[in-house]
Amino acid sequence: MPTNRKRKKTVGMSGTAAAASSASASGHESVVKWKIMISSIIFLLFCCTSHVLAVRRGRLMSPSTFTALSGDLHVQIQFSGDEEQQQPQQQQQQPGQRTNITQLQPQYQNNITDGSVDAHLNTDSSSGFGVGVSQSEAEGMVNTIMSTLVISKIVNDAAPAEGQIDSGTSGSSQLVLQRRRKEIVQNIPVFPDPRQNITQVTVPCQTFARGGGLYEMQVVRNLKTTVNRSDPTPLTTTTLMPAQDERLLQTLDVRWPSAEMLVSPVTLRTYPKAPVQVTLRFPEVNCERALHGAEPSLPDFWLELIYCGKERTCSYDMANVSKSSVLFAEQVHGFPKLKKVQLGCELFGLAGNYAVQLRPMVPALNVPTTRRMLSVDWSDEFVFNVYARSIFPCDPHTGVGVLYEYPGCILEQGDRVRLYAKLRADVASLKPPTSLHYVAEQRVVKSQHSLYFSCELFSEKYVEYCFVYVSQAISGAVADVRMDCVPTLPVSESDTGGWGAWSEWTPCSTNCLGGTRNRYRFCDSPPPRYGAKFCEVCTQLWLR
Repeated sequence: MPTNRKRKKTVGMSGTAAAASSASASGHESVVKWKIMISSIIFLLFCCTSHVLAVRRGRLMSPSTFTALSGDLHVQIQFSGDEEQQQPQQQQQQPGQRTNITQLQPQYQNNITDGSVDAHLNTDSSSGFGVGVSQSEAEGMVNTIMSTLVISKIVNDAAPAEGQIDSGTSGSSQLVLQRRRKEIVQNIPVFPDPRQNITQVTVPCQTFARGGGLYEMQVVRNLKTTVNRSDPTPLTTTTLMPAQDERLLQTLDVRWPSAEMLVSPVTLRTYPKAPVQVTLRFPEVNCERALHGAEPSLPDFWLELIYCGKERTCSYDMANVSKSSVLFAEQVHGFPKLKKVQLGCELFGLAGNYAVQLRPMVPALNVPTTRRMLSVDWSDEFVFNVYARSIFPCDPHTGVGVLYEYPGCILEQGDRVRLYAKLRADVASLKPPTSLHYVAEQRVVKSQHSLYFSCELFSEKYVEYCFVYVSQAISGAVADVRMDCVPTLPVSESDTGGWGAWSEWTPCSTNCLGGTRNRYRFCDSPPPRYGAKFCEVCTQLWLR
């Protein structure tokens, strides 16, 4: 019995060992299968991959600022020396191995400004950098690793913060958050030369036609996988791999080009005989592809002539000027190299301060505004006279005639002559009569130089009548240019007013030294008759 037990135990132990041995063999077989799969993937990746020299470590050298549309931007990429060893190692082959060299050639599309740059693979037996693949492999999956200079525009979007919605009440504040995002505007393939430590890359000038601001330039590696190359529409996927060296990332501050504006003359008279010449230039612009490509991203400007006023200067903020102050406006698209504009004489109908300015149609912080000032005075071609020494006696057939001259480019029936009347003088007042009362007016017909006011408009209750030539500008504003006053009745020297007797002295203004005592007299002996000359005020002072 004991012997049988031992045998059974031995048999049991042998069965357990066999099961363990079988499991170990199965696990080993699974590991071998995974190793074979991984090896196959690695083999397919390396045998079907064309390794163009991809920069992993180095430095991107570019200016910190740049003027948009001023020409192509030239940047340099300096890569580390260990990158140079990658390419020769990839070209080592076994003796007798047949090699078809695969070269990556850039193929730019017609529209480069949208940032799309395509590339295709040429397979031939010519010399070059890369790893050879067979014809059968070329018809399958091909992976390409290369370097690309990615240029992105940094855009700041304003958005209200959560829970900070404006209720619409006056004085309510709203918290605005700036969200920063990047928009890729250009991808440029980089082909480093292993014989040189520095590679120069040219960025087309139209790349920065989307506006000024901050741009980011970064050298990245991308894995381009093409499946079924023999198919008319092969499937291609691209995977970007950020650079391992932060020195391959640079920020570029791009500004719009500045305008150069020449205005001649800057000092003139109203209604000048010759137009004002405005010459607009952008001397920094040197990008024909963007200027003649009808780029929708280029800003539009308004070239405006603004009247600021007689006393007010044009140095204040003119972003919100009234429409009536804008006398001329012309749209300017983009940044023309040379543009000439003539401002006609009819635009300068008022004396005062003017400004010619070029401003963006859509206000933007990085788009400059250019402004030039002008000073305008009244024209000396305005001549105005009343054809009478007094209103009465008045000829009932003709009335009172007015003669005038004016510049050649005044508005048609825009100017006028207004008639005002003055009341009798108040002899108890120390001031002569100055208040004017409106009576009537007549339009000035261009090409005519005289008009007449009927005798029925005049009355002897007024001491004097004043005729005022009023000029109207193209904005509709009017201004008094010339004035001529005549007495209502004929006046002789004997009609001039005379001084009356002096008044008594007033008490002294102080008990100390330096006080004053006054006395007065009035123009009432006799008072001036009708429109005769008023007495000059005279005051005597007595110093104590």
